[in-house]
Amino acid sequence: MNFTRLDPLYAMLRLRYVFAAEKNRVRVIEAPQSAMDQVYLVTQYRVVTGRDALFSAMRSAAFDPHREVLLEREPTPPPVASEHAGTAKVVASSTDWLEIEADVASPSVLLITDLYTPAWRAVALPGSSQERYDLMPANYVLRAVPLAAGRHRLRVAYAPAAFTVGTWVSAVAWIGFGVVGMVWWRIWKKA
Repeated sequence: MNFTRLDPLYAMLRLRYVFAAEKNRVRVIEAPQSAMDQVYLVTQYRVVTGRDALFSAMRSAAFDPHREVLLEREPTPPPVASEHAGTAKVVASSTDWLEIEADVASPSVLLITDLYTPAWRAVALPGSSQERYDLMPANYVLRAVPLAAGRHRLRVAYAPAAFTVGTWVSAVAWIGFGVVGMVWWRIWKKA
């Protein structure tokens, strides 16, 4: 793939460098825009529905992903525009989960610059001021969690339904295997 320019929207995906092969060497190209952090608190939002409308809104010169988030539906609670939303940081992580702490001055949207799928869930941890979190798509491919004012501790985890179903099927299979094994052992012992 030939890169002729680096799109500023790549900053949302935390792109810092592109490694381009040129004949017998590798050229390192640094992105002109600074990469966004993994978590951000954003107080301005717009609801935009439809892929094409979202891409058009992101292409607009007025769109600044550091200040505004594009959502596909209305967040609850709705953010209140503010200059300083508070602070958010990742305190622990794995490939399948993030643990996030946030001190939020006014209702905001926690923007997570990782890819969204419906299999991701946000769960309140002890000490959080909010009991329930709604994880939703943001800027078409990223994750967003609306936050009320207060102190938050939450875990965002990959929890596909197939994993839960598979766990139950495996548990039932192991129990069945155990029962069959006990029956077989009793029959063998009597013989």
